Amino acid sequence: MTFAYSWSVWTIAYLLAGSDASTLWTIIGVWGPLIAGAVVTYDSGGNVRRWAGQATEWRVAPRWYLVAICLPVLLGEASTVVYWLNAVPLSFQFDSPAAVTGFVLNVLLVLLIAGGLEEFGWRGFAIPRLQAEYSALTAGLTVGVAWALWHLPFVLFGWVTGQGPLPLYMIWIVGASLVLTWLYNSTGGSVLLCMLFHAVNNASGLFAPQGDVPGSVELLGSVADIGL
Repeated sequence: MTFAYSWSVWTIAYLLAGSDASTLWTIIGVWGPLIAGAVVTYDSGGNVRRWAGQATEWRVAPRWYLVAICLPVLLGEASTVVYWLNAVPLSFQFDSPAAVTGFVLNVLLVLLIAGGLEEFGWRGFAIPRLQAEYSALTAGLTVGVAWALWHLPFVLFGWVTGQGPLPLYMIWIVGASLVLTWLYNSTGGSVLLCMLFHAVNNASGLFAPQGDVPGSVELLGSVADIGL
C-alpha cells in the first residue's frame, strides 16, 4: 500500500510537470507510509490510537535527544571533511539569524508534514512487527531495502540531486535504517525521536564549498553528503 500510494502520486506529478513538479506533490507522496500504517493497523484489528501515540513518546533520557539531533549533523558533515582535506575554502551557512531561522523552519517542516511522517510506517509499524519474528538487524535491513527502493522515483524523476551515485545512495538509506532501528529500540519505541533524527538529517548542512571545486573532489563531497 505504501508503494502503491506514493509511487502513484509521484508518477502523476511527473507526468504533469516532469522534474519541475512542485514540492507539494512530493510531500503528498511522502505520506504513503503514514497512510498505509494507519489503514493496515485498523484493518488488522490493531489500536490506531496506540500506534499513533508512539509519536508522543518524549519521555526518554536526554542523551537520546542528543543522538537524534547531533548524529545526523555529524553524518551530514562528512562532505566537509572531504573538502577540508582537499584545501577547498568553505563558508559557514548559519552565519545570520535568518539562516538559523530557515534551518529551524526546515526541521519543523520535515518533522510535521514531510519526511518525518514516514517514521510512522517504517519504524512505528514495520519494525516492531518484523522484530516479533526476526532480529533487530534483520528487521532493520529488511525495512532499509524497502525504504531505499521506495525512494527510487525521487532519483529517476530528477527530484534528488547531489546524492552521489545511485548504489551508494541506496546503501546509505539501508544504513540509516539500521541506525533508526537502534534509536527506536533504545528509546522504548519512540517514533518522535526517529522523526527528529529524520528531520535534522534532511535539514543539516553547516558548511558549503566556495568557488570552483575540482570535479573529483565534488564527486567525493556529494557521495559523503548523502541524505534521506
